[in-house]
Amino acid sequence: MKVLRLFFLGVITVTIFACHVTPYGVYDLKVSDKTAETLWLNGKELLKLSNDEAEIVLNYDTSEQGMLIFDLSILNKKEDIILISPENFYCNTDNRLGEKNQISAINPEVMIGHYSKRIEELRARKKSASREDLVFSLFDVADGFKSKTDEERQKEREEKRDRKETQERKVENINSDLDSYDKIRQSFEIEALRKTSLVPGQKVNGKIYFPIRASLTKFNLTIPIAEQEFRVNYHIEKI
Repeated sequence: MKVLRLFFLGVITVTIFACHVTPYGVYDLKVSDKTAETLWLNGKELLKLSNDEAEIVLNYDTSEQGMLIFDLSILNKKEDIILISPENFYCNTDNRLGEKNQISAINPEVMIGHYSKRIEELRARKKSASREDLVFSLFDVADGFKSKTDEERQKEREEKRDRKETQERKVENINSDLDSYDKIRQSFEIEALRKTSLVPGQKVNGKIYFPIRASLTKFNLTIPIAEQEFRVNYHIEKI
């Protein structure tokens, strides 16, 4: 009996730890260079940098779901068109394990394509679920012509009810995922800084995203534009 209790205790312990989900880190980033041209707006530190090709205004927005998110505005100061490619932006990080990594910004076009594919897959599953429901309905009609006992009919009603509830839950889950994926896709379509050919004097702005996995101790950002690079060192604190 003691062995059995220990066995169940072990199973419960493993189950609890298996169900535990470690939260993503939440960070606060501040520009390290105290002489930099910065100002504050609604609690956000905005950094202004300029060279002979472009002017940028950058601010760290938030950390969310394992991503560090920045707002970036770019003005083309050249007399030529410059191509803005967010996937070429990158950061250099150190973590608490002493590991150094270079991480590219998320390409919004890839994310839009990914979620568009998932949405189409979910729509196909929803259609399949509707067809399954129709097939079962036809079987129910055909089966209704058979003579049955009251007990058999009661069992049939219960099975039909259970099947209907299962189908409704399936469609409800699909609809929930569809809504969630569509919102994420729209956020990348509307909010993200996307690949843009910037004509002289034109400005573009949007969010850039960096996927972060480990606990950070250092974060440096590099933004290549035309033939030059903007580099920003941040002081990072985990909240």
